[in-house]
Order: sequence, then C-alpha cells, then structure tokens
Amino acid sequence: MQRKMKGLLLGVSLLAAVLLTGIYCYQVYMDYQVPIPYVDRVMTVPVVENLDFLQGRQQQNSEQNPGIYFGGALLPYTFDGTLYLSQNFEVEHWEGELTTGSRDTFLCTLADEAWEDKAGSVRDGHRFTLWLVGEDWYYELSLVICGMPVMSLTTGRAEEQEKGDYETDPDHFYYDPDIIYYGEIQVFNPGVGVSQYEILECGVRYYLRGTSSSVYEKKGYSIGLLDVKGENLNESLLGMRSDNSWKLKAMVADVERIREKTACQLWEEFAGANREVNEAGPRMEYLELIIGGFMAWWSLWMQRSWGWIKMMSSINLPIG
Repeated sequence: MQRKMKGLLLGVSLLAAVLLTGIYCYQVYMDYQVPIPYVDRVMTVPVVENLDFLQGRQQQNSEQNPGIYFGGALLPYTFDGTLYLSQNFEVEHWEGELTTGSRDTFLCTLADEAWEDKAGSVRDGHRFTLWLVGEDWYYELSLVICGMPVMSLTTGRAEEQEKGDYETDPDHFYYDPDIIYYGEIQVFNPGVGVSQYEILECGVRYYLRGTSSSVYEKKGYSIGLLDVKGENLNESLLGMRSDNSWKLKAMVADVERIREKTACQLWEEFAGANREVNEAGPRMEYLELIIGGFMAWWSLWMQRSWGWIKMMSSINLPIG
C-alpha cells in the first residue's frame, strides 16, 4: 500500500511539474512575442502604460481586417476600422484570446476602466482601442464587444439572373432575385442556445428578398450555406435545428424588435401544450449582422418545403 501511495504521489508531482513548466514556457513565449513593457493582459492582449514605442512607425489603414483573430478566425470588421467581438455578458470574465496572424506582429491596448466592467461595456457599446504593431508600421483599431452573436457576410462575386418577361412567368419576373451573391459567412456565437462558444465559417450564397420591402434602406436577404465544393451545407445556427436555407429579415415594421419574437415564443408554447396541433412554429434568435462592411438590424429565417421556420436576428446600428 505504501509503495502504491509513493507511486501515486510521484506521479502527481511529475504531472504538476510538467504543468508548471508548460505555464512558464507559455508565459516566456508570450513575453517574447511582445517586445515592449506591459502591466497586464486582457484576452492575452498586453495592456501598456503609454504609446511611446509607436514613434518612428508609420500608421496604416485597411478596409479589411489587417490580421486580428479570435478562436482562429478573423474578427468581423467594418470599413471605419472597427472590429466586432461577441461575448456572453452573463459571464463576468472575458472569454477567449485575441491574437495576430504573424509572429512578427503583436497586439496591445491601453488601460481602460471598461475592461473591468464587461457587462457595462457591452451594454454601452463601449469602443476599446487596439494597436496592431509591426516592425515599422501599426494599425489603430476600435473594438466593440457585442452581447449577441455576430454574423458577417462578405462577397466574392455576383451573378446576374435571367428574369425573362412578365407575360411568360410573372411570378419568376417579380419574385426571383436579380442578382445572386457568393462569398463567405462567419457566425460567432458566445453561447446562445448552446453550451459553449461556437464559430462557424463556410461558403454562402445570398440574394435580396422581398418585393415591397426592398424599397426600404434596410434590405432583407435569403442565404444558403455552402461547403467547399459549393454544395448545400446543413448547419445548426444559434442552437436551432440544422439546415442550409435561412432568411434575414430587416424587421422594419417591428420597431421595438420584440413583437415577432414574442409571437413566435407564444406559438411554440401553444403548440407544445396541444399535441393535436401538429404544426411546427417559427423560432427566432437575435444577432448582430455585418454585411459588406456595414452594420444593420436583421432577422433570420429557415425555410422548409412544408412551411416556414423563422430564425430571426437583429442589429441596432443603421447601414452606413
């Protein structure tokens, strides 16, 4: 028995030593990556006391994310130099790590009281400032923390569709899309409907939807998820059931952004309590959307051949 206890203690000691060594080596590596003094870290980003080290470096600007990642994925980015990061505001600590795509660059930020108030910074839409620094250049970027999931749509190409004429097929003429866009989609979900942080990246096909609603500044879209071969890809979004066809609705008629979601929840409860009503009700989840480098309020729907399953998402910033 004593021999077993000694072996167990030896094994635990070795494991602890390996763990401590790993932590030390990781810290040394992280310090090596940041060749300037710093006083703290937030999501592994060094907090510096001043920006004297930027002297002699040239400031750069970019219409695309210059190389800031979260969970291995480039963060959503708008033309004004703003990064958007989704965080669960119900969790007190900051989750995940912000990193760069190169060993020759590093991130840093200044001390900011908002870093100590996660829920408050999410509620107020506080803008943190990050600097992405290279050998002789740097980017100054804003970072906004979102309390809802974030979806980003980027366009690679557009294909015009043959509409025909009204006499031949009026429905096709009026309701089918004029242009279909192809690109990439990202969805950053900090835990809505799921147990852990999820990041989805895949191809996407989307087009403008709606007839009368298309005259509004804020448009609605139909989106289809695609795999690497350009074929339909079924994925669950925001904890809702798996599918490849979704709808983004602008919710221009629902100013408070709660009426339709409440109606969906009421129907779901009604159908669940009445098994004779064998009719799946619509579901909805809110999210922030970045499309073409701009922010806007939207709604997400999933289509089935026998009906509609609504999946709604919203954003409180105007286009442009």
